[in-house]
Amino acid sequence: LSVAPGGAGELALTNGAAGLHNENKVPLADLQITFRQEGGQFQIDRIAAVFGSARRPAGSVTGAGLYANGALTLALHTEALDLQRFDQRMRATRLAGRIEIKHAAGKQEWAVALSEPLRKQNITLTAHGMLADTAVTIDRAELQAGGGRIAASGRLDLSGRQGFSAQGQVSHFRLQELADFAQWPGLDLD
Repeated sequence: LSVAPGGAGELALTNGAAGLHNENKVPLADLQITFRQEGGQFQIDRIAAVFGSARRPAGSVTGAGLYANGALTLALHTEALDLQRFDQRMRATRLAGRIEIKHAAGKQEWAVALSEPLRKQNITLTAHGMLADTAVTIDRAELQAGGGRIAASGRLDLSGRQGFSAQGQVSHFRLQELADFAQWPGLDLD
């Protein structure tokens, strides 16, 4: 950590023991954050995180953020994130896209737009949700593969009886668009 007298600085972390989560290690190899303070705000000019380990890189996330008036906002981007190199129990991926996170007034709000190449097409996921008080709400989630689409929303209460509600719509969705389901008939879910 280095900070100049005016409040600008850099945080640099290197994890020589980075590894897989399922091996009880932290899958973060390197983190660099450049920041500055001005006008009562804390500007995060650059975030660069390298995940996985030196032996098994999992990809990187870059972005920027702002902390002002008690609210933290982060805008992150990735090119080819491999979740299996975070945890071997996950399937191999090449996720690309953006994640936006905001924490303000006791609420965490997030939005994602991610894609994964599969065969000659992309599978895309866009979603928006919030964790507030004692509930998780997903007001919009859409998974699209080929010509098919699943749109959903839901709510989970995290206290008391932990009630759950969900609703959705499936339109021309085929399992074969997601993987090789040779044993399944060619269904068009609608």
